[in-house]
Amino acid sequence: MAGSRAAAPRSGSPAPRPGGRPPGGHPPAARPSVGVLRRRRLGCAGSFLLSLFAFLAVGWAVVTGSTPPGGVLDPPIESGPADITGIEQPDAARWAGEQPDYGVDISFPQCGRTLRDMGAGYAIVGLDGGMPDRPNPCFRTQWAFAESQAGVAVYVNTADNNRGDPVKVGRRAARGDLAALEENGVGPGTPIWLDVELPEVWRGSQARHRAVITEHLRVLARNGYPVGVYSAPALWEEITGGADLDVPTWVGIGRASRERAAATCEDPSFGDRRPDIVQRIGTGSDGRPLDRNLTCPGADLTGLVRPT
Repeated sequence: MAGSRAAAPRSGSPAPRPGGRPPGGHPPAARPSVGVLRRRRLGCAGSFLLSLFAFLAVGWAVVTGSTPPGGVLDPPIESGPADITGIEQPDAARWAGEQPDYGVDISFPQCGRTLRDMGAGYAIVGLDGGMPDRPNPCFRTQWAFAESQAGVAVYVNTADNNRGDPVKVGRRAARGDLAALEENGVGPGTPIWLDVELPEVWRGSQARHRAVITEHLRVLARNGYPVGVYSAPALWEEITGGADLDVPTWVGIGRASRERAAATCEDPSFGDRRPDIVQRIGTGSDGRPLDRNLTCPGADLTGLVRPT
């Protein structure tokens, strides 16, 4: 400390030599500082935790046969099919008589809203809350409303974090959907639409994304749920590279008139298919935005919407 004086040596004690070594002795072992000791302890603890995590990750992979948390063992597989085809659709409930040509789709943004009965219309309800791992908090209430309409279907959100095997990613996503559908009383025969529209949650290659979507569709269909895909041309191109499809398509066109929706029905859209359903953002009976859907002329709702 500035201003302090060095203490004088005690009487009878040999004066310290330059460097502080006592006469005739060896240099004392340097004692590590508190900071050094702390860093050593933290280093040992960190090494132990890393080893434990690696051990648990290996155990996870061995027991489940899947990619461990964080994708520690498996690097991302970027390959996939050239298109999304070969999906074997299950039998679907057929419509008797005239089919509705309009409907709505609802999900968590409509929680708490009063929805007007459509009579001859149908409702497609979102199972998730914007992401695959976030449930729609009012699904059951909205599903009860849908079942009081002329027809029902479900849509599910999709994503890929670019970890591990894309086939396993698609399979796990489908199994999660199946568990949630069963929990909410939505049985086989109900059409399920994959919502593929947010490029920011698709983090792999386009080929990899095609593999994820293909397996997701295949597992749902194998378990008795007719399947289709919702998207928009630009988003489908960015996520999948414009892959061809052999399942029904539901295309979104944003805020638009019914006339524009009808015109969209006339030409091929994403997946190199003419759409079966066109969604536009319209207005609900409460004056707030609401997704409205038009069944394209000539489209059979069998496998697209289940009659109630």
